[in-house]
Amino acid sequence: MIGYTIAWPAMLLAGLVQAMGTPEPGPVGAQAIAARAISHAHAVRITPFIQYKYSVSLTHRSTTKSYSYDVLERLADHFARFTSLDPNGTPSQEIHLHKTLVSPALFLKVVADEPDPDASPALRVIGRVERLPYTASLVGLEPAGDCANAYHLHLVPVGDPHAHALRDLWVEAGSDRICRANEMTIDIISRETVTVDVAIDANDFVDRWKFQGKGHTLVGTYALAAAGSFSDITMLADASPSLFR
Repeated sequence: MIGYTIAWPAMLLAGLVQAMGTPEPGPVGAQAIAARAISHAHAVRITPFIQYKYSVSLTHRSTTKSYSYDVLERLADHFARFTSLDPNGTPSQEIHLHKTLVSPALFLKVVADEPDPDASPALRVIGRVERLPYTASLVGLEPAGDCANAYHLHLVPVGDPHAHALRDLWVEAGSDRICRANEMTIDIISRETVTVDVAIDANDFVDRWKFQGKGHTLVGTYALAAAGSFSDITMLADASPSLFR
C-alpha cells in the first residue's frame, strides 16, 4: 500500500513551428516558439473533473514496486479519489483520498502560472518576444514522444529558477503542439531536486512521465527513480461531492 501517489507536474510550453526544410530558428525564433507554445497551452480548456487509470513504478534503495489505480480528480484543487487496482486490473476496497502530485492535467496548471504572450502586450514587441520568464535556445530537430520531428528548446529561467520549473521543451515541427517537456521539481521522498521527463499526447494531456535521481543519507547515496503512465482519460462535467470525503 502506498500512502500517496508519486507524480509530478507535468509541465508545458512550446510553439511556433516552421515548415520542414526551412532554416532552423535563431535566438529570436526560439523565443517565439516558446511564446506560441505558452499561448497554445493557455487556450486549452478541460472539464472540472477527469477520470483515468494510473500506473506507477517506484525504485527506492534498489527496490522497485509497482502500483495501479483508478483515479477521479477534481481539478479545482487537484484533490482525487484513488481506488487501488489488483494485478489483474480489478478495483479493490482500498481507497485513498489526497491531492495529486502529477496527473494528466497538471502540466496545464504549470503553463497557467506563466504569462500568456497573446494576453500580455508587454511581452510582444513588433515581432519579437520579450520578457518571457525563460531565455530559449534551440538544441536541434529530433523525435520526441509520438512526434517524428520536434524542435528541442532549452529554457533558462529569468530570475528565480524556483519560480519557473521548465527546462526543456519539444514542439512538433509544423504545429504548436508540445510533445515532451523536462521540469525541475523536488522529490517528496528524498527532498532532492530531480528532473522529470514528461510525454504529452495529442490532446495536451500528460500520458507518461519518469525521473531518475539520488537520495542522500549520512552513510552515502542511493538510487531513486520513478515512472508512471496514464490511460483511459475521460473528461467529466460533474462528480458527486461524496466521492471526495
